[in-house]
Amino acid sequence: MGTRLVDEVFRSEAKTSVTSTERKAKRQRSEQMSAAIAAWTEVAKVRVETTLAKAEKNKNAIEGGNGNDEFSVTKCMQVLEGIEGVSDDVYMKAVEKLQNSVWRETFINMSTLRRRAWLDRLV
Repeated sequence: MGTRLVDEVFRSEAKTSVTSTERKAKRQRSEQMSAAIAAWTEVAKVRVETTLAKAEKNKNAIEGGNGNDEFSVTKCMQVLEGIEGVSDDVYMKAVEKLQNSVWRETFINMSTLRRRAWLDRLV
């Protein structure tokens, strides 16, 4: 009977120590998963912010800014309207070109003579 009691105590301690080890391992896995989820969340936030910034930039480029921008579509259209002798075909080709922000900046910074030459090349 004495050995039986000792055997039961050892088995009980072995079960407790395995259970304790299992709990530690489970807790560790849980902490690792929490850290991984937190990291993934941060990456997702950065991606969303980047995408929103790009979308806003593209929206401004398409709309030509707020109209007060030195190189806005509105400003380019005003300059284009001020040039005499521009045919409808050239005018429409210029409007298409000026949707691009690089062309708008180039157009605004050209001298009047260069603008006329640029328009003539659009034919």
